[in-house]
Amino acid sequence: MISPSTASADYIYKRKIYEKHGVKEYWLVHPQDQLITVYLLEDNQQFGKPI
Repeated sequence: MISPSTASADYIYKRKIYEKHGVKEYWLVHPQDQLITVYLLEDNQQFGKPI
């Protein structure tokens, strides 16, 4: 879940770590906005645009 205090870490820092370690899917849950953002790891070992 995204919280204001961890938002920058969730969007930048964790994303890079997950890419580095080959995590296939990265989900961000925004409960206040009732939104889920999903990133899929592409062949270049980077997350593409959110789906």
